Amino acid sequence: MQSDQVLICWRDASLHQGNRYEFPGGKVEAGETPEQALQRELFEEINIRVERAVRAQQLYFNYPEKTVCLHIFKVIAFSGKPCGQQNQAIRWVNRHELHQYQFPDANAPILRMVLLPDQYVITQPQDNPQTLDQWLDWHIQHTPQQAWLYVRHKQLDVNQYQQAIATLARQRPDLKLFAMYSHIQQLKPLWSVLVPQLSGVHLSQTDLMQLSAKPDLPTAWHCFAACHDAASIIRANELKMDAILLSPLHATSTHAGQEGLGWPQWQQLCEKSTVPVYALGGIVPDDLVQVQQAGGFGVAGIRAFYPH
Repeated sequence: MQSDQVLICWRDASLHQGNRYEFPGGKVEAGETPEQALQRELFEEINIRVERAVRAQQLYFNYPEKTVCLHIFKVIAFSGKPCGQQNQAIRWVNRHELHQYQFPDANAPILRMVLLPDQYVITQPQDNPQTLDQWLDWHIQHTPQQAWLYVRHKQLDVNQYQQAIATLARQRPDLKLFAMYSHIQQLKPLWSVLVPQLSGVHLSQTDLMQLSAKPDLPTAWHCFAACHDAASIIRANELKMDAILLSPLHATSTHAGQEGLGWPQWQQLCEKSTVPVYALGGIVPDDLVQVQQAGGFGVAGIRAFYPH
């Protein structure tokens, strides 16, 4: 990827699921790690040297004729000029326009993954002196442009919460708003109104562990979940969440008395995930590279993610 541009290649009609576009890559050979296969395949296929890649997700897909396992990486730094080494057509496409192209069936989750941001922002708690209107005004004024914003406010009833979502959507149409799953379930009769206002829902670990199947949500909505241990990560994998927030990496004032996982344990848990992982808990935006080096996808937070 370069900025919002994603490189795609034409897949020959003679290949399985051919005569359509694909993301560059190929098979993991015997004795190779997925990372080594990525390096080799991208050099052989499009003549680039991967300098930095982020582990994103691992997919299993059952075609009628076979099952495939895909290791997905987001390449964010490379050297060389991409060109089709096998005479295949290649092109750069805006990631928000990928839905206009036909891809192999197994690529559907990848098309959702490429839309994910590096940062996921969470609303600040409402201070005691603040009214709800003041809380909303503060976030309207201070939330970064184009942010993916989780609107977390457990003290509101569902009607107040719906009005808060509507206000944020109206005043800040640039934001991608995520709603608390617990509240959005109670607002199901209003989903037709909420669909254009929201980009997704956010499940607590309790919500996640109570589910036996992925929530039946509008197709356009992403589904994120909070995870704090191995069991919840496994459940998120099973239910094919679009991403998880793994926390707390460090101890925070928001959860006083709760110890942080620390980098070694956080990385061990992160490796169990087959979906993109955001680090949460004492994290700042500048931690992104370290999080990605530890196997994560992005960073999430509250206070540190707003301009000071």
